[in-house]
Amino acid sequence: MKGQTALEYMIITGITLGIIIPLFLFINSYAYSTNLDLKIRGLESSLEELAQNSKLVYSQGYPAKITSRIEIPNGVLYSNVTQDMFVVGVMTPSGKVDIIAISEAPLNGSLPQTPGTHKVYLQMTSEGYVNVTY
Repeated sequence: MKGQTALEYMIITGITLGIIIPLFLFINSYAYSTNLDLKIRGLESSLEELAQNSKLVYSQGYPAKITSRIEIPNGVLYSNVTQDMFVVGVMTPSGKVDIIAISEAPLNGSLPQTPGTHKVYLQMTSEGYVNVTY
């Protein structure tokens, strides 16, 4: 009788673990992808704010200046300021993704690459472009 009871307990434990482990793995995977999605959306929002603020500084003319904040997530490969775009490359489980925000103002400068919240200074220059520094 003791052997049969022990076997029944082992079967119940095995079935329970067979249900709980895949469920845990699914929930963990879903939570990770949601967290990554939130970080990328936050970065997109930060870059759009920079693009809008650069347009504002450009429209006000020299010597207008404004300070913005940008949230850089983990996994950033590079960040660039081109002629009219803010570009940040992020590594995701599915590969490299470029996050881009287009500005109506001519731009020059650089963005931070280290994770965290950074102040970014946008200043209109006498040469006719918005200088981006941090």
